[in-house]
Amino acid sequence: MFKHKELNRTFSQNLQLACFLTFAAGLVNIIGLLEFGRLVTHVTGHYTYFAEAIGRKELSPIIEQFGFIFFFLTGASTASLLIYITGRKYPRYSHTTSIFLEVLLLFMVIFLHNQLGNITSSYILLFAMGLQNAMVTRVSGAVVRTTHLTGITTDIGMELVSFFWKKGEERKKIGRQLTLQISIAACFICGGAIAVFDYGSFGVEGLFIPVVILLGTMAFDAVRRDPHSEPTIHT
Repeated sequence: MFKHKELNRTFSQNLQLACFLTFAAGLVNIIGLLEFGRLVTHVTGHYTYFAEAIGRKELSPIIEQFGFIFFFLTGASTASLLIYITGRKYPRYSHTTSIFLEVLLLFMVIFLHNQLGNITSSYILLFAMGLQNAMVTRVSGAVVRTTHLTGITTDIGMELVSFFWKKGEERKKIGRQLTLQISIAACFICGGAIAVFDYGSFGVEGLFIPVVILLGTMAFDAVRRDPHSEPTIHT
């Protein structure tokens, strides 16, 4: 899932990457919401609250909402930096370093959330999700995004019209894109729905499930043979 970069990737590689990591993000998002009262996989809402706080001239909410945006942004920047630095010497593992760091951050929240508090724990989860989203964006050539659905929902709406309008090979290509986009949305929803039951049984320790998923993707990628028979899909 991580060995091939951008245009060298196949449709199945992008689909696997999308399903596993989007499912994990859906889990993290709901557990973050139920445990800490914040959405932690995207910052659109936080930009809204940030603007509202500025308009109301309320210093504490301004600082808090700016922190949510800042940590997601910093996570994305960290992923790019890790990819650049690691890729120079160990290109095969340049993207899995971000996944490993994300796992460490989830462990930090699991074991230290009582000491860290709700706000700091939310910041850490936003950093982790910014890290994941940037890594996936880089490895897939911006074909896959795993932590938010605004752009995906827009793409589905546009591609549905194109799918019924186009014919032949172009329609098949759009069908693959729709399959990928709908899979991302479905996996995010499924991850979130399962997280409700997961949190009810285990609380914040339910984050162990996305940890297992992330470690599983790294292990799967390490042992899986490179596919040669499937054509590369350029998107």
